[in-house]
Amino acid sequence: MKILHRVSFNDTRNGGKRLRLNELGVPTTFTDLPAPPGVLEPLGMVSAVIQENTQLWEAVEQQLLDWEASDAITTEFTAKEKTAATWLSLEPSWHWDYPMPVAHRAYIDATYDIQKGCLACGAGWVQKAPFRVSGEPKWGRRNIFQLNWVFDEFFVTPELYVQVFQRFGIAAREVIEGTTGAVLTSVVQLVIDDISPMPLVFGVSPKSECCNACGRVRHPPHRRGFFPRLPTALDTPILKTQEHFGSGSSSWRSVMVRHSLYDACTRAGVRGVDFWPSAN
Repeated sequence: MKILHRVSFNDTRNGGKRLRLNELGVPTTFTDLPAPPGVLEPLGMVSAVIQENTQLWEAVEQQLLDWEASDAITTEFTAKEKTAATWLSLEPSWHWDYPMPVAHRAYIDATYDIQKGCLACGAGWVQKAPFRVSGEPKWGRRNIFQLNWVFDEFFVTPELYVQVFQRFGIAAREVIEGTTGAVLTSVVQLVIDDISPMPLVFGVSPKSECCNACGRVRHPPHRRGFFPRLPTALDTPILKTQEHFGSGSSSWRSVMVRHSLYDACTRAGVRGVDFWPSAN
């Protein structure tokens, strides 16, 4: 397991900040940003990935704090750590499209029974209708995704559904074209209705927040180390956590899969998600 920091900040291609990281031995990438004509040294985005608990990280951590660099923490797991986990959190690596109607988040009324949830934090809504999207997904080599704004539902190709998820007794729901109302043929939504009967066991208590409107507790997205432990021997292959994660008006339950479903996904070559092992 490696704790990784994906850091980024603005600088010129040969700017002092970028050169300083290079002098310290940190490989960086530079991405051009739009600039007015005639600017000789336009600003761009400097990015780097640095492993925590290394001499390199110790050398640059304070410098990055002084620069107010963006720091996205994530964890990289070994295949052995994933194989040993009883439960794994299903984490998207590809988001495609937005739920429709997009304007003023009208998709919420169209898709959910909001009387069973909280409008302030988005927790507790119950899906009442199929999701509507802009058209058939542009899959490429991928076969599973999440929609932007919707972080506890997953969508797959019909082929992957039949090959993997249907065999585990997981139901599917149709997806609708947002303008015509036609049923799409290259995508279905996985139906994940089971909620864990047991709360997660957190190794370190997260800095949770409470919604002022409904009183629900939400945790920040988990990005460091093993996912909290699920203390249950349920036979269900896929479920959602009791706990809500998120901030602001966005809330979601994490989706977890048993090792048997993870193994089937791996053998089928699933592309578009990562599997985050839970502590056993």
